[in-house]
Amino acid sequence: QGAILIAALLALERVPYHPKRGYIMNGVSFPNPYSEHIDALTDTSQSVLFILGRKDKITPNSSGEQLREGLAKAGFQVSSCYHDGGHGFPADDDEMALKTIVNW
Repeated sequence: QGAILIAALLALERVPYHPKRGYIMNGVSFPNPYSEHIDALTDTSQSVLFILGRKDKITPNSSGEQLREGLAKAGFQVSSCYHDGGHGFPADDDEMALKTIVNW
């Protein structure tokens, strides 16, 4: 629920400050009630890393990808990390995904 909350706050431009490094969205859903707000965002250069599990049965990747595209259109610097797991963080043996996150 944290990722969709941050997505909604970004859409409403109600984040009091942005973290220096940016945001990490793990298994995020597109905040449907705020779609027009996402479309209206402009002039930002914040970074966002999307972590998406290929076997996520809770939140389809298409929902997170929709948010990623909307934020990219608004000027956010977006990156993606796909892993072979589900809704959670990548497994310890998924070295490629873990390196992507650490290097971000």
